[in-house]
Order: sequence, then C-alpha cells, then structure tokens
Amino acid sequence: MIRKCPLGSWFAQLRLRTKFLLSTCTLLSLLLIFLLIIVEKEQRAVITAELEKRGRTIAGNLAAVSVKSLLTYNYVTLEQDAEKVAKDEDVLYVIILTKEGKVAAYSGRDEKQGEVLKDPVSQKAMHTRSPLVQTVYNPVTQEEGLDFAVPVFVPPSHERWGVVRVGLSLRAMRKEIARTRRYITGLGLLILLIGIGGATIMAQRISSPIQQLVAGVIEVARGNLYHRIRVESGDEIGHLAYQFNQMTVQLLHQRRQLEIKHQELNQKLREISLLKNYNDSILRSMTSGVITLDLQGRIVTLNAMAEQLLEMPLERVRGVLLTDLLPDQTFTSLLLKTLEKGESLHQNCSVRREKGDALPISMTTSLLKDDAGKVTGILGVFQDLSTIRELEQQLRRADRLAAVGTLAAGVAHEIKNPLVSLKTFTQMLPRKKDDPGFLAKYMRIVPQELDRVNTIVEELLTLARPSKILLRPTAINDVLAHSIELYREQATAAGITIREEYTPDLPPISADPDHLKRVFGNLITNALQAMPQGGGLTVTSQLVHLKVTEVPAYQNNMHSSGGGSQSTLEFVPFVAIRFTDTGCGMTQEQLDALFTPFFTTKGKGTGLGLAISHKIIEEHGGMVQVESQPGKGTTFTVLLPFLYPA
Repeated sequence: MIRKCPLGSWFAQLRLRTKFLLSTCTLLSLLLIFLLIIVEKEQRAVITAELEKRGRTIAGNLAAVSVKSLLTYNYVTLEQDAEKVAKDEDVLYVIILTKEGKVAAYSGRDEKQGEVLKDPVSQKAMHTRSPLVQTVYNPVTQEEGLDFAVPVFVPPSHERWGVVRVGLSLRAMRKEIARTRRYITGLGLLILLIGIGGATIMAQRISSPIQQLVAGVIEVARGNLYHRIRVESGDEIGHLAYQFNQMTVQLLHQRRQLEIKHQELNQKLREISLLKNYNDSILRSMTSGVITLDLQGRIVTLNAMAEQLLEMPLERVRGVLLTDLLPDQTFTSLLLKTLEKGESLHQNCSVRREKGDALPISMTTSLLKDDAGKVTGILGVFQDLSTIRELEQQLRRADRLAAVGTLAAGVAHEIKNPLVSLKTFTQMLPRKKDDPGFLAKYMRIVPQELDRVNTIVEELLTLARPSKILLRPTAINDVLAHSIELYREQATAAGITIREEYTPDLPPISADPDHLKRVFGNLITNALQAMPQGGGLTVTSQLVHLKVTEVPAYQNNMHSSGGGSQSTLEFVPFVAIRFTDTGCGMTQEQLDALFTPFFTTKGKGTGLGLAISHKIIEEHGGMVQVESQPGKGTTFTVLLPFLYPA
C-alpha cells in the first residue's frame, strides 16, 4: 500500500529521475555560486591590493617631489605637479595640503587653493602622520574611489610640512570584476548544462533498471513468477536485478512445493474425512459401548451403544464429570484408576443406571495417547453381560438337568449291584433258611451291601445339601501335618515318600478344619492310589496374592452388590496348598470330567470324593486347580482365602 505524502513533502512525490535531476542541478548551482563568490572575493582582494600599491606609490612619489615646493611655498610648481599626475585616467583628483591644512594645489579645482577642506576624509587626512587609505565617493561623477594620503616630512626633522592626497577611481576594478563574473557565470552555465545532460543520462541509466524492477515486482505481485529482469550491468542495481530473478525462481519453486503440499493435504484431508466417517460408522455399528474421558474425568464421547447401555444421551452429558453422573461405582473408579496407574485394566462389574437397575458389564480400559506419546485421555470399552448371564443361567440349568441325569444314572448303577445281591439273598432265604452256611453268608454280605447303599446315600446328601461349615481361625500347616500323619504308614508300606514343604509363620485362615481334613484326606488317597508302584508325594503351602478378577467368589459378590465396597480391592491374599505326585497322570478328557459325580479312574470307590472336596473348597470361597500329564504325575492346588468374602 502506497502512503500518501503530505502536501509539504512534494519532493517525495516526484519520480526518482526528477529527484536525481533536481538534486544534481541544485548541487551544481550551489557549487557555481560558491565558486563565483570565492573567485570574485579573491579577485577583488587582488585588484584592491594592486590599486592600493599603485595609489601609495603615486602619492609617495608626489610627496617626495613636493617637499622643496612646500618648503618654498611654490604653489605654482605644486599645481603643475598635481595636474601632471591627475592626467592618468583612473586618477580622480590630486590634492596637496600645507602644514597648516590649507589647499596648496587641487587638480582641476583652482578655486579651492588656500581653503581648508572640512569633509571628514579631508580632516582625517590632514592630521595623519602615516600613509592613510580611505574610501571616497564623488556625488558629482557618482564614482567611488580610494583616497591615499601621504604626509610630507623633511629629513631628519619629524616636522610635517604637508600632506599629499591622491584619489584613484574604482571603475576599472569594477569593470574587471564584472568581466570576470560574466566569464565565470558563462562557464558555470556551460558546466551546468553539461551536468544536467550527464545527470539526465545517468538518471536514465539508474531509473530504467529500477523501473524494470518495479515492473517485475508488479508482475510477481500479480502472480506471474515466470517474469525475469534482464541484467545489463554488474553494479548494485544489476546485482539487485540478479537477486530479484533468483527470488522469483525460489518463489516459483516454493509455489510448486506448496501446490504439491496443498494437493497432499487435500488428499490427506479426504482420507481423514473418509477415516472419520469409517470410524464413526464402526462406533455406531459396535455392539460394545465406548466411552472416552479427558484428563479431568469429563465425558468427551459416547458411541450409540454406550448411550443406550448407560441411558445417557451424549448431548446432555458431554463435558460433565463422570463422578457426578455415576458416583461411587466400579465403572467410574476403574476408568479413573487407569489414569492414576497408567496401565490398561479389565474387570467384570456392574453399573447402576439412573432408573436404579444394575447392568452387568465386562469393562476394559486403556490410556489415550497422541503421536508424541503424551496421555490425552481415557478410553473405556464395555459389553453388556445380561444376555451372557441369561445364557449362563440357562446353561447352568441344562448342566443341572444333565447332572441330575448323570447322578440318577450313577445312583442307579451304584445301588443296583447291592440291591441285586439283596434281592437274590431275599429270594433264596425261604428255601435255605435252614442251611447254616447260607445263613452265615447272608449275615455277612447283606449288612455290607446295606452299608454300601447307606454310604452312597450319605455322600449324595453331603454333595446335594449345604454343608454345615463352622469357620474359625485355623493354622493350615497344622491341619496338613495331621492329615498326612494319618496316611504316612500306608504310604510307607506302598513305597511312597511324602515330603512336606510348608511356609513357616503363615497367618491363620478362616476355615473349618474338619472339612479341610476330609478334603486333604481325599487328595492324599487319590495320590497314593495313582502310584501303585511307589513314588513321591510333595505337599507345600505358601502365601500368594490373586487379582480380584481371578477369584469367582469375589466377582459373584461384586455382581450381586452392583459394584460396592469390595470393588476397591485389587489383590486378595490366599494360601496355596499343592499336592504333587509322581503317579500315572491323567489325560485331558479325564481332567474335564474330574469333578463330575461318580466319575472315577480307579476300579473301586464311588467317584464322589473329588466332587465333595470341590464343593467344600468352594464353600470356603476358594478354588481347586489341577495340572496333569500322562506318565508324569498330577498336581492338585487348593487356594483358600485369608479374608473370606462376605
């Protein structure tokens, strides 16, 4: 944008060529005037000095000639001498004064003889005792001149006998000065014309490339980056033109690069738009709920499924703190704990909605990070487990029906053999009641078969009805040692070595020691029976910590409470009791059916021992884990909590 100059700054509005010409002419004019003044001054001084020298010489010579005439008062001779001197063209007058100050001779003015001149110049000259030069003006002739007064002395006396005055005209000097002035002025005008011509040429040479530069700038400003300026000199302007051309080349290169980048950005923008639409479509189509929070815990996004499951429209809850919407819930604490710990978390929990109903969900959380790895928020993905819970219940009902069928078949199979024996003896009793051998056999077998039926029924009742567990502080190492002592002789007789490795000073657990002895007895019995050729049994105890998500008893408790106080637990302490034998081991099919009632890998037994043991441990809030490989042995791990889940 061109700035408007004030009216007083008219010079700034002129073109560069005009500025250069005006500046050159002004400078030359000032130089000529200065030169004229200096020359005139010097010439005036020289001519004046010459004129003064001539005037002093004429006056001095006349004074020397007039001494005798003044002494003798020979005025005629004085007049003749004065007229002779006055004949020179530039001599205005010649005056000879007596010692009394009277005119003795006055060239061309005889009437003044004997008078005393009263004008200031005459008065000053009359009393001078040394050569005196004064400026005079003749009003009659209107001429300016110099008056030279020389006193007349008669050596060796110092008495003054008169004064000789000679007036010289300055007309010749002024003519010479005027002639010199005209010469210098003409020469200056010639030089000025030559300077103006040279300045015009120089201004043309300077302004033409600049005009080309201006035209080039205008073309570039219009977007024509292909415009080039012709470089015709190697001076600063030529260098400027060269740099301007280089600049346009760089601008053209940069514009092409920007066009390429612009195309790339447009392409990336289209890709990002497509990706956003694709991601939005994925989020809308997901059967899992997705929620994101910022670092302050405010809701940023909810997908459609999350809005449906949480019964929260995004438009209403965007920017609201999740702790204000879902306070004191595992759902909220799990998301915030992810930011606090800086790691992903997974947990099954429940979320209580505005209507008050609890929705079981499976929740996975992680941190949101930008390209630089900086945490920007929290991501939560959760699934509705309601359908899964219903399917699990249906499956459990089916399993219970299947178990009832299996149990009925087992019961029928186990009881059938004793009943067949009892039926046979009952049918034979009327015919052989008098046979002592038959009666002895009857009295021995019938009670055994009845006891067998009774045992099966008792174990079925133990498996079917809740056990009467009396929890009290129990030293688990003491219970293990007591259980092993009951089977040590049997193990020694079978060639089996029992090794005990207990962690000392384990804190007491809350358990029923009598029920635990039954469980440990079943596990030891199974281990001894799995090693008919002898071997080794190692029993260990140690303290372990399990995640809450790995303990079904705690998970079930949290689901039923809707994410209550126990949701604050992350790890719970357990005591792990392991029974490791070197027996025959089991196949995967056998492991899958291991805790099924009436399943057994031995030729004797009811197959209810492990099922009952598994039930007792679950009622303690614990778990039973089995690891086995055929030919390498089996490890039973019993996990019992120190804090029994309420």
